[in-house]
Amino acid sequence: GVEFLHTRHTPRVWDDTIAIASYDLDVHRIMPSGPFAAWRDNYLGGVSEPLRSLKETALIGLPFGVPYGASIPESIDGLLATAKNMGSTHVSNGAVRLQPSEMNHGESIGLAAALSVELGVRPRDLHDQPELLNRLIGEIVKSGRSLAWFDDLGVSGTEEYFEEIQYGAARGYFSGFRTEDSRLPHFGPYRDISSQAIAKVVVEWLDWPIEIGAGAPHFDDVPPGHPFYAYVETLLSRGVTFGCGDGNFCPNSQVTRAAATALLVQARRADLVNSSTPSFQDVFGFHWAYGYIETANALGWYSGLWVTDAGFLRPNAYLKRRE
Repeated sequence: GVEFLHTRHTPRVWDDTIAIASYDLDVHRIMPSGPFAAWRDNYLGGVSEPLRSLKETALIGLPFGVPYGASIPESIDGLLATAKNMGSTHVSNGAVRLQPSEMNHGESIGLAAALSVELGVRPRDLHDQPELLNRLIGEIVKSGRSLAWFDDLGVSGTEEYFEEIQYGAARGYFSGFRTEDSRLPHFGPYRDISSQAIAKVVVEWLDWPIEIGAGAPHFDDVPPGHPFYAYVETLLSRGVTFGCGDGNFCPNSQVTRAAATALLVQARRADLVNSSTPSFQDVFGFHWAYGYIETANALGWYSGLWVTDAGFLRPNAYLKRRE
């Protein structure tokens, strides 16, 4: 348990995460009698002496997500539980029962209750119907609440692309990473995104089931057991070619804006737009991705982060994770 909590790269993301929290597993045991009883074995890991290094052997937990389903009673409609009343195990209760966790979760539950009234649905409908759950999660991040805890991003809603990053992380489109000296995961907003990460984003975004075609593995550098193997093979099974040649996928290679655009347009099976008038100052008809870029622009996919005031897209620039 201790090793797992210390080495896990990122907190678990539930399909219905509506809040985040972080606290060690503060699980109180039955105390023996005596003057120091209240301080002895106070945490799940226990301590050897009263008042000394109280948390030295406690199970140190990473930030975690709180699922919406833990607040929905099995048989009662129109009721949502939060704080110490939500469903939890004895061990997990040692982390969710603390005031910061309760307040964060309580705000999201209040928003869920208000949204239920606004839409005229039951609170459990927001959980059971995917489109309503997506709406709830979208409203939560739009209000400035974080659903993924990254130590290199703001958590108050002021970070550029806060909503998009938080929503994507909550829906499992992408995750963070952790270094050996860090307890909290990083997002790395200014790091170049890799081919393997793009593969996961596409599969999760379009909610494609994992498909491993006959003859797999199809790429020498993405064998079974590779963390992104299933996503890469699914792209191939769907007819979305994104390899780098010679039987390789180059999973750690950088991805240009043009390449990412082409992949996403192909994945969406969008009809190509071949405008006679270029939309951007640096993407003309002879550019290999011209049709894909014009299509993405017509679909409204581009934003001010990509397009300069002078109308340049910079198609050969490497895509950053925040984009």
